[in-house]
Amino acid sequence: MRVMIVEDEPASAEYIAAILARYVPEAEICCTAENGEDALVQMPAARPDVVVTDVAMPRMDGLALTAQLKKRWPQIRVIIVSGYQEFEYARAALRHGVADYLLKPVNPQELACCLRAVSCEEKPALSSAQSAENSKAETSFTPLESYVAAHLAQPLTLPRLCRECGVSQTTANRIFRKYTGMSFLEYVTARRIEKAQAILRENPETLIKTVALTCGFSDPLYFSKVFKNIVGCAPTEYANRPD
Repeated sequence: MRVMIVEDEPASAEYIAAILARYVPEAEICCTAENGEDALVQMPAARPDVVVTDVAMPRMDGLALTAQLKKRWPQIRVIIVSGYQEFEYARAALRHGVADYLLKPVNPQELACCLRAVSCEEKPALSSAQSAENSKAETSFTPLESYVAAHLAQPLTLPRLCRECGVSQTTANRIFRKYTGMSFLEYVTARRIEKAQAILRENPETLIKTVALTCGFSDPLYFSKVFKNIVGCAPTEYANRPD
């Protein structure tokens, strides 16, 4: 899998490259670009399978780049990376065919999971028997929903869910889009934050570290950032607010 990184901040580009080197060693970083225009110039020679791009960049932003890729190289998969201030902006990108989007600071496991899911989508088509089986599975979101709900406190990856529920990753992604309008990672994050809110409402004195671990976040600081991004306030503020 050949990956192009498009990021105008060198430190961020190096961080993403370091994640790939450690967590997705099978990925080859074919090139990096500082903006969308630079990426388009390098595209014919680089021939990436996946583009990981920031949203906010000078000269050509990530969404404009995505639009050009879909017109000229529709087979290239795009993963958007954005800060919270561009959250709704990046969310709109999902309706234009990007594989997924991740919030900064990028969680290494989430990026690795996303890249592997994209890689699996590029594998040869399923046999007719497997396709028929997945078509039956696609009629119901319940098995996937139940599995996620039962394993929120544990590491959750799309490959693991698909193994347990007996569907392909392509089918699972399609089910999540159809029934929730969200990607797998977005759905899991939303459910985890909902669980955290319930815990803090019922037991406001619970330690934030405990809430984070109970909801599947190994890093309390990252949990607090995600919580604030989604809910609008820090977990401690949420726990202490008047009913």
